[in-house]
Amino acid sequence: TLKRLHPELEQPLAQSRVQDSPFLTLAQKKRRFTPEGQLVLDFNGEEAKPVDLPGDQLGRLFLMALEKETLGEWASAKKLYTLILAIKPDHPDALVNLGNILYRLGFPEGAAAHYLKALEGDPHHPEANYNLANILEEQGNLEDAVMLYRRALKREPYFLEACFNLARVLERLGDLQGAQEHWRRYLDLDPQGDWSNYIKRRLRDPHKDPSEDTPPGPPDS
Repeated sequence: TLKRLHPELEQPLAQSRVQDSPFLTLAQKKRRFTPEGQLVLDFNGEEAKPVDLPGDQLGRLFLMALEKETLGEWASAKKLYTLILAIKPDHPDALVNLGNILYRLGFPEGAAAHYLKALEGDPHHPEANYNLANILEEQGNLEDAVMLYRRALKREPYFLEACFNLARVLERLGDLQGAQEHWRRYLDLDPQGDWSNYIKRRLRDPHKDPSEDTPPGPPDS
């Protein structure tokens, strides 16, 4: 368990000890950590007080997790994100990325729960709003999906995928004027992209059934 929680320790048992209080601390280079990853400081013999693990260490863990994702090593990435959240339960990017992995593994409910947790700490987190909107759209909750796509774009105006999906959902809801506004916005951002011809057709003939003119796949997300 120590090795799993603190993979940087070479000899986790030799580097740990039990305090008089009923919890375990890890001793490393004269620093002590709780199993949750909090640094314990002794202020002149006073009762030890936990403080947050330094952000640069969390940052390194996060970069390691991203690298595992890039390599498609989902299980390893999942473990690293879980470790980050054991240390900092409200880490928004770790929550979102772990949610993405759960979605890939076929657990949309678990993914949605992680996106919602991320939004509790950062209501305008672009990816959390966008990914939760995707799930709501799949479930047929188009109105709430529109709200979340708009929120993602408010924080990140150049979020191409959110712009595209918002236009598409507005079409499904019958708001053709709103859809055209976002189709044009997409073309302003990416005038020569793979989807530009499709969007130009939607602008020319907004009343055409989109299912008759759907490209083979959505833009990269």
